[in-house]
Amino acid sequence: PDFDTDDWRWTPIIEDGFDVTDTPLYTVQSNIRRDRFRMLLDTGADVSLGNFALLGRVVRRDLIIRLGVSPTRLRDVFGDSTAIYELAYEGLRSGDIVWGDGTMYSLNAQIFEDLGYNRRPFAIAGYDLLGRNTVAFDFRARRLYVLEMASPIAGPGR
Repeated sequence: PDFDTDDWRWTPIIEDGFDVTDTPLYTVQSNIRRDRFRMLLDTGADVSLGNFALLGRVVRRDLIIRLGVSPTRLRDVFGDSTAIYELAYEGLRSGDIVWGDGTMYSLNAQIFEDLGYNRRPFAIAGYDLLGRNTVAFDFRARRLYVLEMASPIAGPGR
């Protein structure tokens, strides 16, 4: 692809093994409004996840209490139950990339602790986010490029 066109947006990618793997993992600096956090790019994940620290930053606690938000319980094959909150967000960005609005799921997953991010805001971008657009990794330049796809409903010129 010709990344020099105006249609491609990009952000630097950060390579990190998080002291848990020799295989590089890649994150990007992201933000929702003014709240900044790192987001792991996981092309194998179906859905995007945020930890409880991110949930606490993005959603005001008084709003949760006033609306009576309660978690969904997920039971795994071992019978263990985990609380999962639906986290609707607006204006997710990573550098020049505007991911827009959407939903991720917030839970206290072991992966956040393994990566050292159980107390600091952190997210995992899955296919539900990455698959919205054409995405390209330039590992030499350490950049993630995104080409926003035109909506078939909007037609040419959107």
